[in-house]
Amino acid sequence: MSTPIERPRLYFLDNLRWIMIARVVLFHTGAAYCGMAEYFHETQAGGFMSVLRDIVGTLPGMSVLFFVAGYFALPSLIRRGAASFVWGKLYRLGIPFLLCVFFLGPLMPYMGYYSQSFAGLATDSYWSFWGGMLADGFLFELSDSVFTTNTQFHPMHFWFLSELLEFLLILVVVRAAWRRWVNPSALSMSEGSHELSEERVSGKTLLVAALVMAGAQIPVHAFDLPGGVFLGIFQLQPQSLISHGVYFGLGVYACTNGWFTRLRPPGWASFGVLLGALVCLGAVGFTLFATGGGEDIPRWVGGILGSFWMTISGLWFLVVVVGLTHRYMNKPSAICARLAQASYPTYLLHYPLILVARLFLLTIDLPAPVKGLIVYVLVAASSVFLGLYLLRARPRLAVAGLLALHVILLSVGFPRTSWSHLLLDRLPELHKIVPDQRPATVVERADEAVMSPLDGMSRATPAVGVSWTEGRLYVAAHPKGLLAIDPDGQTLELNEELELSVLTPRSDGLWAIDRTTNTIVAIDSEGQIAEASVIDSSQYPGQPWHLASRPAGGLYFSAGEGDSSGVYYISDIGDTPIQVALLPNARGLSLSPDGGTLYAVADADFNVWAFDAATTGELSNRRAVAELFRGDGRYGRQDLQRSYNAAPEGMLADATGRLFVSTFHGLQVFSAAGRLLGIVDFPDVPLEWDRIRPLTVSRGADASTLYVSIGEEVYSLQTRGG
Repeated sequence: MSTPIERPRLYFLDNLRWIMIARVVLFHTGAAYCGMAEYFHETQAGGFMSVLRDIVGTLPGMSVLFFVAGYFALPSLIRRGAASFVWGKLYRLGIPFLLCVFFLGPLMPYMGYYSQSFAGLATDSYWSFWGGMLADGFLFELSDSVFTTNTQFHPMHFWFLSELLEFLLILVVVRAAWRRWVNPSALSMSEGSHELSEERVSGKTLLVAALVMAGAQIPVHAFDLPGGVFLGIFQLQPQSLISHGVYFGLGVYACTNGWFTRLRPPGWASFGVLLGALVCLGAVGFTLFATGGGEDIPRWVGGILGSFWMTISGLWFLVVVVGLTHRYMNKPSAICARLAQASYPTYLLHYPLILVARLFLLTIDLPAPVKGLIVYVLVAASSVFLGLYLLRARPRLAVAGLLALHVILLSVGFPRTSWSHLLLDRLPELHKIVPDQRPATVVERADEAVMSPLDGMSRATPAVGVSWTEGRLYVAAHPKGLLAIDPDGQTLELNEELELSVLTPRSDGLWAIDRTTNTIVAIDSEGQIAEASVIDSSQYPGQPWHLASRPAGGLYFSAGEGDSSGVYYISDIGDTPIQVALLPNARGLSLSPDGGTLYAVADADFNVWAFDAATTGELSNRRAVAELFRGDGRYGRQDLQRSYNAAPEGMLADATGRLFVSTFHGLQVFSAAGRLLGIVDFPDVPLEWDRIRPLTVSRGADASTLYVSIGEEVYSLQTRGG
């Protein structure tokens, strides 16, 4: 049995740890103001902060942290013994993990709901929210971790502790089994000299490590193995476990082979070898893509290349940061020592503190980089202070404070602001129009979904379109097909080849947008194309988005992008489109039942516009009649910038003048006077990284039924007095 060895203090690894934690704080600050819907909706976002997030996100800092953890784990295990080691890690990592997951984690999405006027919730009660999350969280099936405002229970950013605990326990089991049945001296530490020699960790060693590490990851990348959160707290993502586990294992290997104690860190030669390998991999990938096209490359080939690229680039980054910190920061420093001590508490506290700081800045007009700098400095300083003087110095007091905060929130909740309870206060008005109900599913999502081209993470799919006409509900299905649902619920497949999006009634069938050609086509009542290309988007006026037909004939449609886009009109098939309104990024359209008013919304515009519509199709008297809810804390604030995109799509005006607009938040409902009454949420829509917003809204056989398409699904909704 190996005896404990006194090892020199590796100050640079301590410093490397707090530097990587600072990188995590910077990443989450960048994510806060990059324009993504990560808990809050920020008006000042994007631009530089989006670039910052992308750059910091490409740096594999978490892999470096797992490498450092693996490096220090083995000496601790040898020194303390298996039982004491496991108990110590459960005490130091396991208990804080559970406390944070159960009492700190749920606060993060709750603050998101608070910032968005509790859109999607029926009450501001934190007791109801917290209890609901826990009640639905302990699932045996795997679920995704989604860092947006939702009610799904998952480990939040504390997943790092979950994986680290798993790796530490695996190390204990593997070391005991290997030493018992294979090699009694395995996974021990050399008793030789710990003085640094002139020999360095070689580039050849790193390339062999890259081959082994990439080989372990290839099955995950090539076959897209399922993964997720188990029982709401255990991180079981094969890709994450393998990609981080190999770095943890590399850290253990580095420790047993005397890296940094006998062998100097990798130098310029290793840097060049890994960089050359990356260039070669990039050239191979570019050649395959250029000669065969991206769609022709087999998945397994992409998986192999991707595994090697991610592994070698990660090792290259590890070589860089280890080399720099070893050269310039491998010496005692009181400040660095304190930062190293605070690194673990900082990781625990920083993300909730970022959200708190963002709440205070939510309705203050400042450039996104300025807000980001303020938040980063405040959060970094407060996290270090609380970490040193509360979590480390008085851990029991820290636990008592967390539980006391939890009890206060359960009892009192968050304070009311001018924006926090807007939707809840108007809920009674909404229920006079839309009774409290759970929207009914009319068309369910297919079992298989495609990867979203928008974010590369979710499995969101293009939305289907719906339209009620001639006593049937017509559904443009995905990936293709046109369905008709009779009043008795019987579904007929009229055409299995059509790939359509938006539909609207026509005197003898439907108008539709063909997704394959981005043209407007005429469909008869049996689902056959009557006119293949009413409007060709390859020429003027551009890609069509939404349609609104006149009862007596004629069609309005939104088309184009940017300042040249707008609303167009044709009176019949074969007519040349006439631009009747200049509305940049025009989207959803709806005619009043009498055909006298056309309502329109536009992407990145918070207004709902109304036009007087003449029988000739001409539009006049443009006016703003309502303001879309954006969830940015600035509703109705003329004195503040209001640029967050509510992402409006389809809309419907009923006989009483009420408006229903599909947006990022759900279906927004407005009175005839333009007052926001509330938002209808669709809780049964499968959760994605980002919300799947409703696309189209259609009136049913009676004026009280609405059909709303969201993703691949269609829901029905009952209203009053429409």
